Amino acid sequence: MDGQSKTQQEINKKVMELKQHVDGGYTDLQTKFETLNSQFKSLDNRIAYVASSSQRTPGTLPGKCEANPKETCNVTFSEDEDCEERMEKIPARRRL
Repeated sequence: MDGQSKTQQEINKKVMELKQHVDGGYTDLQTKFETLNSQFKSLDNRIAYVASSSQRTPGTLPGKCEANPKETCNVTFSEDEDCEERMEKIPARRRL
């Protein structure tokens, strides 16, 4: 019976060590989650501040827009009769 008692005590000791290890890991994770939560709140506050301090009107984009030179097109209208013939000779993709 004395052997069983020592074995049970060793098992209890190991269980207590394991419980302490798990509790320590839980406490460490809880601290990390709280730190992350406070950092997210700080970022949220910063974003709200930047958004509220913006001077531009809602619905507009920041910065100065420049025209894309590839999308600009110069068109000259004429009353030339062979204009349609010349347009038919130009490939469709170049007409855009």
